[in-house]
This record gives sequence, structure tokens and C-alpha cells, in this order.
Amino acid sequence: LSTNSVWQRVGRAGRPGLDSKGEAVLIMPSWDRKSHRYPDNSFDPINSQLSNSQALAEQIVTEVASGLSTTPDQLESNMDLYLAGHQERLSSLEEVYNTMVEAGMIEEESKRKNGKLRLRLSATKLGWVAVRHMLRPETVLLCRRVIKHHRDLSFFDILLTACSTSDITPVLPVDFEELDLLSARLEAEPSFLLNSNWEKVPDLLEVEGKRLLSGIKMALVLRAWTRTGDIEKVAERFDCYPFEVTQLLDSTSRLLTAWPSLINSPEEDVPTWVHDGVAPLHERVRAIGRMVESGLNESVAT
Repeated sequence: LSTNSVWQRVGRAGRPGLDSKGEAVLIMPSWDRKSHRYPDNSFDPINSQLSNSQALAEQIVTEVASGLSTTPDQLESNMDLYLAGHQERLSSLEEVYNTMVEAGMIEEESKRKNGKLRLRLSATKLGWVAVRHMLRPETVLLCRRVIKHHRDLSFFDILLTACSTSDITPVLPVDFEELDLLSARLEAEPSFLLNSNWEKVPDLLEVEGKRLLSGIKMALVLRAWTRTGDIEKVAERFDCYPFEVTQLLDSTSRLLTAWPSLINSPEEDVPTWVHDGVAPLHERVRAIGRMVESGLNESVAT
């Protein structure tokens, strides 16, 4: 544990207003030569995470959607008040802001006030989806891109897209020994994304290598859950812990609740039907959402 984490826990010892003092016991291995840093108060430096472009994009969209920043100048002034501003870690603010405008998360509107032309900022529907469902902007954009460019999305395709985003946790690792097992299970899953043009999948989902394999494994875990409804059995089958499956179900369910808003967006030319004779995509998304949430198969969920 970091020194900061230890002292955060130590600080919770005792009940404020009821106890005159609190006591914490720290058990350290004798071989840990750095254990002295805990009682010496050698705290770790605290750096703002807004230096990360993904975190900064999320904060910019939130600032605009909440009405805290209604102009570019106001946005810049507000961001300077954050810890990142004091630490001068916002060097990419203008670049990330422009990216959010170009991606359709933020909208600029020219308005004249007191004889001067000024830009007024507002969140688009995509921006509101990200804020309302507490999703990262890149997650919303990835899901929208898949929906927009591919009509035939199977249940597995929907789950694979969700599991490729950075909002899904935990990311289940894939061992070399698992590849044959995953390959055999994958053959039984109808998938338009993987069968249409495999070479373009990494670019479409913006994941590759081990992370793409992890997304495939996680999607297979979710499908196994919808078929069995047994977390213990699924965890044993895919060599992971039950609590990891539970966390995966929770984060996937939260993401899938945002999908209907993306499909039914009036601003986008998004196909709503998979193909003739098959249920609309938004109905399939709602079905897989119910299946993941409650461990149901297709026939029961529909």
C-alpha cells in the first residue's frame, strides 16, 4: 500500500465526537525494508489525473453539460481553479476541447451580446448520454460508431463492443492455455463483427492484441451467464473469481442502459432494424440488457 492509502485508513480509526483517540495496528513483513516510510509520514505526491486526456475530456463535457462553463473562456478559467491548473498539468486543454467539439459531444453556437459576437457552449445529446450515465466520452463515441456502421449486431457483438470500452471493469486477462477453449466457445457464437471483416475489428473497437482477447473472453463470460444464471459455474469455467463476474455484470448493465439513447438519436442516421424479419436493434439491446441483469436466456428475456 502507498503511504497515502495507509494514512487514509489510519485516519478513520475512532469515532469523531465519541472517542477521544483512535488506534490503528499496522502489520508489516520483516523483509520490507521500506516499511519505515509509514510512521515517518513520507507521503506520496498528489498529482491531478486531469493530465490524462481521457479524464480531461470527461471533465470538459461535464463542465459544459452542467452549465458551469458556458463559454470557452469560462471553461478555461474554471479549469485553472482545479488542482491540475495549479500544477500546470492542463497543457492539452485546447486540443481535447477541440476534439470534443469535432466528435459532436459539445456544440458551439455564436450569439451576439452587447454588440459582441460570443461563442455559447452546450452539450449535445451524445454529451448528455455520457454525463447522465457517467460514461467516458470515448465509450459513447465507440458504441455510436459501431451502431452507425454495422446493422447486423448479434447479442455477442453488442457485448463485445461493450467489453472493449474503458468503462468496463474488471478486464479479465487471457492466458495462452485458454486460447483453444476460447476459440471453441467463440465458434458457437453468431457474430457479424468477427465474421464480416476480422482485419478491421481492432480499428473499429480501438483495441488489439491482449486487450481484444480480453474483450472476447469477457463477452463469452457474459453469454455464459445469460445461459446458466450461475456465477460460480461461470467463474469456474473461465478461470476467474465470482466477484470479478459480478463486477463485470454491474459495469456492463450500466453501459447497456445508455445504448437505446444512442440508437434512437434523431441527430444521427442510425439504422434501427437489423434486417427484415428480425427484431429492431434497440429491442435486441433491451433484451440483452435484461439477460445480463438477471441471468436470463433469450426465450425468457423476450
